[in-house]
Amino acid sequence: MGVVVVRPAVYFNQPGGLARYVADFNRELALTRQRQSEGCKTLDASAYLPAPLAEALLRHGLDEGKRAFGSLGLTIIKDAKVFGAPLADTGHPDGFIAIGSIACQSSAGHPVGCVTVKGPGPRIAPYARLLHEAMARVPAAVDDE
Repeated sequence: MGVVVVRPAVYFNQPGGLARYVADFNRELALTRQRQSEGCKTLDASAYLPAPLAEALLRHGLDEGKRAFGSLGLTIIKDAKVFGAPLADTGHPDGFIAIGSIACQSSAGHPVGCVTVKGPGPRIAPYARLLHEAMARVPAAVDDE
């Protein structure tokens, strides 16, 4: 498991903000895949702590949320036909989104997939619309490849 924490708000209203965000996210993702990101190093180091101390460290990081693990959790498991978002009693105040494979087909032949969103109702209420808007843009990008 790896954690990529990039704060999109840092890039808002800056020249080239989107390009810098994408570059920084991709760099952090590459470091995470190699288990070289700061988040991975912290999680790996916590594995050597006694269980009560490791739990305290992780709970503190989750309670501090935005700094250690971000305010929104997102996981994509591209080969999972069905997957449910985890939900704990702490962390991710803006919710958690889990996306599985979109390789399944509807009876009409369109791709379908599994998306699970969990979190505080008022906070996650707009996510379905936002995800729908994002997915509506995908076919145009896929058709161009």
